[in-house]
Amino acid sequence: MKKKFVLLASLSLLTGVSVATTLTSCSVVEHLVDKVTINNKEDLTATWHTGEKSRSIDVSTDPVENIPALIQQKKLVVESSDTNVVTVSGTTIYAQGAGKATVTVRVGDASDSVEITITDLITLIPTNDVISLGASDKTVSFAIESTGEKTALTDFDWTSSDTAVATVKDGVVTGVKAGKTTITCTEKGNDVNKGTYEITVVEGNEVITAISDVNDSTIQNEITVDGEVVAQTTQGFLLSDGPAAIYVYLKADPSAYEIGDHVKVRTVTKDGKVTGVSTYNGLPQFTADADIVPLSSKSGVTVPEATALTPEIANSFTSDKLTTKDIKKYKWTTVSSKQSGGYTTLNIEGSDVDLENSYTNEDLFKIEPYKYYDVEAYFGGYSSGNAYAAMYITGLEEKEVTTTMLTIGKSQMSGFVGNKLTLTTGIVTPEGTEKPEVTFSSSDESVATVKDVLDTDGKKTGDAEITLLKVGEAEITVKAGDLIKTCKITVQEAVGEPDIQFKSLKEIIAADDTNGKCLYITEGEVVESKGDQYGNLYLMDDDGNKIQVYGTTASISALEFDMEKKQYSFSNPKDFQTNEDTKAIKNGDKIKVAAIRADYKDTKEISVVVLAINDRIISNGTATTDDFYNKTVKSYATYTVEGKIESYYNQNTDFTDYGNFMLKSANATNAVTVYGATATASALKFDSKQEKVYYFSNPKDFMTNEKTKNLKIGDTIKIMAIYDEYNGTPQMKGIIL
Repeated sequence: MKKKFVLLASLSLLTGVSVATTLTSCSVVEHLVDKVTINNKEDLTATWHTGEKSRSIDVSTDPVENIPALIQQKKLVVESSDTNVVTVSGTTIYAQGAGKATVTVRVGDASDSVEITITDLITLIPTNDVISLGASDKTVSFAIESTGEKTALTDFDWTSSDTAVATVKDGVVTGVKAGKTTITCTEKGNDVNKGTYEITVVEGNEVITAISDVNDSTIQNEITVDGEVVAQTTQGFLLSDGPAAIYVYLKADPSAYEIGDHVKVRTVTKDGKVTGVSTYNGLPQFTADADIVPLSSKSGVTVPEATALTPEIANSFTSDKLTTKDIKKYKWTTVSSKQSGGYTTLNIEGSDVDLENSYTNEDLFKIEPYKYYDVEAYFGGYSSGNAYAAMYITGLEEKEVTTTMLTIGKSQMSGFVGNKLTLTTGIVTPEGTEKPEVTFSSSDESVATVKDVLDTDGKKTGDAEITLLKVGEAEITVKAGDLIKTCKITVQEAVGEPDIQFKSLKEIIAADDTNGKCLYITEGEVVESKGDQYGNLYLMDDDGNKIQVYGTTASISALEFDMEKKQYSFSNPKDFQTNEDTKAIKNGDKIKVAAIRADYKDTKEISVVVLAINDRIISNGTATTDDFYNKTVKSYATYTVEGKIESYYNQNTDFTDYGNFMLKSANATNAVTVYGATATASALKFDSKQEKVYYFSNPKDFMTNEKTKNLKIGDTIKIMAIYDEYNGTPQMKGIIL
């Protein structure tokens, strides 16, 4: 960098005084750059409250210099005109107190400035947001919450935007006539600190709907309920008015609403349509579109004490006639169980209804499988599609184990011929007591056989795999020392899934379909993706036909076909943001999906499993060779299968160019024929004839491709495979990973 001493040169020429003399008698500002610019003034001047996180200044110079180097050399200086308002460290600035301060960035004789305003966050909380002129008390009063120090009502000046509607003095608002007015409080002596709140004045009395009267018919109308927060989850809270309760789903952290808070919730009417309320798990609930009003007054609600949960009550949770009066608080003692899906339940002895903790805050209630607990929780509805009762935990205490206990996931299960079921078990013992070994037996092995589930090291997990062989009933006996539990197995005749339909989005929208009746293969462009864990977005085709997607995943296990109902269901694993393939999906991407209709009221929607992204076929889950052998995999999905090459195929003496061999997964009983394998990803395509979903075009390069030519018997490989059959015998084809 060339340094310019403009002032020194001028002095020397005009006065004849030497530069050396000038250095001792004049303060010099070094000219390092021509210009300094603060690039993010708009961000820095945006609303900023005390207590909020720091902000960084984006600085550039002309000519361009290394900003960190200038800071290190102390040639770039950032200054605040009032350190009571803003302090600085390097190019980071911190809000200290309410007021205004000018932040200046200097590099030599060049500088740039920005004025920053810091305010306290003033929150007004009324005793009510509506004044009823028909009531004896025509006033409401405010409480103040602030990130600053002042919260007394007399610390603020109060005004009403329309005194003909309501007047205000020291935080007390008096209604005058029907209408709306905005109440503003301004801190005395510091007018940057303000808070506002809109108050509504009505002629008669505000209509509050009893929560017990909120049902499928009344949710079509405008509703206002008033109550007390009695339970919190990670996604919302439960509101009770005493006789009944309703869940308020925020889709966000509900920490602003604490247990005991008085809250009013109302629907919102947009374009003549009532929004903010829906039905979930068989019960009405408010959604994030609802208007939520925290109130400073006491709710006056008497919250009923917890009722002892019995097996009979738990069984009643599956009723299809639930009301908000069924949302009650229960208490019980249980050994937590792990179900075959991997989730933990808090089931009560004597009932097979899965009591699943719903959106539980694990910082408060950490639930682990096979622990002995005292539980308090509100029942929050029953998911018939996923077969669980939602429980909102309010109390959890681990108990001391004084005797060995055996628990099983289910006391009865059913399935179809060819299915495999997993029966989970667990043992809790007093501290220092060795756990007894668990054994299994079947009362009729011609109907159902049972064997231990092994882990990757070949050790028993304590769970059982049950294979359903023919129509009938069998009893699985579980023994652990002197402890015995039984599980009744009912086997039904298998009924095949309906044919897959290849449809455009336009055809799916127009189809006379009930939810889950058909499975469609379709494709479209991703638009309006929310990027949330649920994968909610819209799909649009080339002609502009658009449909809402309520749930997107790459996991084929999300789609299940109910043989009795002859209907598909979709259970969202909520992995859109964590799955390596789906988390990269963005607006504009083209995706091919397996979809079912999942309409909500009058809105046509679909739920989907992603099969390909921008023509790249992805894996839809993991499977073993036993899964292929037992035909439990889906023809419309791909699976990642890991296994050991057992032998060449048939009488072959090598893999041949086709890549044919026998593969067997670890701990699997059966090997399966791989009838075609390659490392060339483009070999796996979608069937253009739409006779089936996938088409495998073998490049016959197994013996020449660098990735596969050196494979040998005994090697362990991973293959992204599709299901295939030859004369009824299962086999697979796919891409070596």
